[in-house]
Formats: sequence, structure tokens, C-alpha cells
Amino acid sequence: MKRLAVVLLLLLSALPALAADTLSLTILHTNDLHGMVLPFAYANKNVSPTFRHGQMGGLARRATLIARMRRTARNPVVVVDAGDIFTRGPWHTRFYGIPEVEAMNAMGYDAACVGNNELKATEDTRAQGYLLALVRRSKFPWLAANLTVGDTGVPVDGIHPFIVRRLAGVRVGFLGLTSARAAAYPSTKGWTISDPIQAAGRWVPIARRECDILIAVTHITFLLDMELARRVPGIDAIVGGDSHTFLWSPLMVRNPDGHLVPIVQAGEQGVALGKLDLRFDRAGGWHLVSARGKLIPVDDSVPEDPAVHRLVASYVGPYTVSTPHKAVPRRVVRQAKRPAPLRRSRPPAKHHAPAAR
Repeated sequence: MKRLAVVLLLLLSALPALAADTLSLTILHTNDLHGMVLPFAYANKNVSPTFRHGQMGGLARRATLIARMRRTARNPVVVVDAGDIFTRGPWHTRFYGIPEVEAMNAMGYDAACVGNNELKATEDTRAQGYLLALVRRSKFPWLAANLTVGDTGVPVDGIHPFIVRRLAGVRVGFLGLTSARAAAYPSTKGWTISDPIQAAGRWVPIARRECDILIAVTHITFLLDMELARRVPGIDAIVGGDSHTFLWSPLMVRNPDGHLVPIVQAGEQGVALGKLDLRFDRAGGWHLVSARGKLIPVDDSVPEDPAVHRLVASYVGPYTVSTPHKAVPRRVVRQAKRPAPLRRSRPPAKHHAPAAR
């Protein structure tokens, strides 16, 4: 009898999670790291003064923030990246994204969208091999619903159109969309990258049959994220990338069903960590009732996670030179009389006028 009472108590304690009428969910999000694995001198006059000066970014600092938020969270926390984790960074052609993925494994990322730069690690089809090697190394799934093998409609091996996770008893889906301009790259020969809005129109209904809530993780620019929200019903929130846009709070766009869809993006190069708090209600079918978000500076005030610091240093340490204020690639030191901040190849994206990268 006593054993039966214990079993009943355990079952009853599980009921609130199974039959909850609301779900609060926190999404931590990043995008467009572009290989900036160490803190660096970030200067962008179009961004808030908080981000204009000092040593910003670094994966070890990001790890500290993510771990801190997981410890203090009262609801499920999901960590996603919206693409372009490498290329253009100082160690791009030496490691092809390996330090970035290993650090993301250590941080416990839940998913990542394929970015256009993941598709052009080289100028030829060897880039496909580098991407698939990263996918195999990753402890998290990669997403891209509009990336297929030729005209077969079959997803590229190891890259998923969407995934579904059960959080607090609720089925939450994550659907990926990558940049269609990558279809013109010589490196994607043999693969098809279709229009992301059209692909979403096909895949969202399929994903909705398997989930209660659907989050799009995209690498298609802020402008196309707005079009996606306006044109494709069934998406509850969009976590974006590609345009390097700093969205200090979610932009709410009304979808064809009249529901508001929050869009977020966390700038570039790892100088900010995005935080999106969503609350859903079950009444009449799961629907969004509130969305709050912000960008958290990854700056000198954030201590480095020792394990992730050691991991990153094990790769890039031999190729950097330390100064009193920063570590810079040895090739930069060779090219200049004094260490200088890494220069951007394009003007920084403004909040209201994002540009694809």
C-alpha cells in the first residue's frame, strides 16, 4: 500500500508538466560569429555606445553567460545559432570552424542554422566536405529546410529541415532556412538551395503536424525575416541572422492569421548574446501571448569560462600574440608595426538597413 501511495504521488507530481496550460520558454541566440573566437577591439559607430569601445566578444565569455542563465532560469532554456559561425575570421583557413563547433558543443547548443558562409569555406565543392565534417563533429543538429541534394528534394546528409524537442511536456519545433544566394556559389554545385519563403510554405505545415509551437531559425536577412512572418502562417517566432542586425528588442510582425510574430537578431561577431523570453497559452491551441527580448553585451565585465578558454586556446593559442590588452593573430603583427584591431570588409549594418553578408 505504501509503495502504491508513492507511485501515485510521483504520477500526480508529473501531471502539471504534462497538462500545463502555459509554457514559458527562454531562447538564447547568436549569429554571424565569423570566427571571432577571442575578445577583440570592436568599433561600430552605428551601434549603441555600450558596444563602441573595449574588448568585446569571445566564446569563453559567451559560455559564462549561457551557463549563468541556465542556472538561474525557472523555465526551459534553448540555445540556438543562426549561422555563419566561421569564415572571414583570422583562423578560417586553418581550422574551418572546428574551434567554434567544439566550443558550441561545450556550451550545450541545441541547434544551428546553416549560414551562407558555412557553404563557402572554399571556392569549390571541397566546402561541402568541410561543412559535413563540422556537422558530424557537432553534438547539436544543423538545420536548413531549403538545402537539398540536387533536384531530389532529399535533405543533405545530416542537415535537418526541422527538429522537435519536448519542453515541459510541450512539443517545440525548430525549422531552419538558409540564404538562397548561396545557390550561386561554385562550392554548392550538386546541391540545391531554394527560395526560403517558398520552402517555408512547404515545410511549415509539415512541421506543425509534429509540434505545438514552431520557431524559425533563419539565415536570410532581417528584411526577409519580416517577409517570412508576413507571408507564412504557422511560425510563432523568428530567430534570424545574415544581416548582422542589432535588434535591441523583438520586432513584432503580423502574420496572415493576424497573430504577432517576434523577430530577433543579435548583431555580429559575438559581441552580444540575444535573450528572448516567450510565453504561450494552450487555450484554443498553443499561441503566443507575450514576447520580451534584449541583447546582452559580451564585454570585459563577463569573466571567461575556464574550460572553454582552454579549449579555444588549444587551437588558436599557438597562432596568436598576447599584448597588454588583447590577443591578435600573428599575421596581423607581421603586417603592421603595432597590433591593430581586425578590420571589417564592409560597413557595419544599421538597425534599419541590414545588408546580407
